[in-house]
Amino acid sequence: GQLVGVINVQGRVFMKEQSSCPFKTVESLLTYLRDKTKTIVVDFHAETTAEKACLAYFLDGRVSAVVGPHTHVQTADE
Repeated sequence: GQLVGVINVQGRVFMKEQSSCPFKTVESLLTYLRDKTKTIVVDFHAETTAEKACLAYFLDGRVSAVVGPHTHVQTADE
């Protein structure tokens, strides 16, 4: 019986499509959802792990979870 807010945003680094800034978009949607629910999940599709980490730090303590699909850029640091 609890309302859950789900936000889906797309990263900009290495993306062919020119999408809106995910940080500004999430900020705007959080303002809208703040009075409606305490449970908010953000799905973030991005190519780089750095961009994903930045959004996760930006949202730390402000949403219930930040999740995202796989990354196409290898993280083969070895």
